[in-house]
Amino acid sequence: MAHKQAETRVRWMSNWYRYYAHKYGDVRYPVCANCHTQFTICPVCKQKWVLPKSENAPDFAVGMVYTYIEAKNNDKTGRWGWTEISETGDRANQRKWLLDKQGWLFIELGLGRAPKGKGAWLIPFVRWVQDIEPKLDMLGMKSIRKETKGKRPGADELLAGYQLEWHSGGWVIPDHHAWWHRLHDVYGAHMIVLEGHIHEE
Repeated sequence: MAHKQAETRVRWMSNWYRYYAHKYGDVRYPVCANCHTQFTICPVCKQKWVLPKSENAPDFAVGMVYTYIEAKNNDKTGRWGWTEISETGDRANQRKWLLDKQGWLFIELGLGRAPKGKGAWLIPFVRWVQDIEPKLDMLGMKSIRKETKGKRPGADELLAGYQLEWHSGGWVIPDHHAWWHRLHDVYGAHMIVLEGHIHEE
């Protein structure tokens, strides 16, 4: 229909720029759970029977920047065998993807229930490859645990700058974390690209 054309145009434009676009629901009518008949008129008062919008929002929410995150956690011994994402590991495909797409690595380690005895870290994958893997390789460590044990550094020590904080039942990213600097950098670069594109037109 013609009145939906603008919505189609917004979706096309979002796809063109490779943005994520979520379309909020339009007006809906109740449906019988048994026979699936849709009711537009109330059988009692004979008035129009319309459910409210599924979300109280405009037509679209458009996400211009998104990030790939690979999530890892320890086994029952409290260790994570990080070599699975090494160049020769079982997850080498994930490694390539995270490097190509500037992804991040979320790691939760420790025994027991969070946050007691557990820790979580969010690190740019390129930093993991450049800064953390060489240290683990040098020490012959095929796995990593939360705590430092003797000469084997744990995530508490190696990933201190990327630690998350526990708040209201989940891990949150503290204000000083690299994540927020990255977001600022990406949006800044994105605006430059957009301006360049506009000037080229």
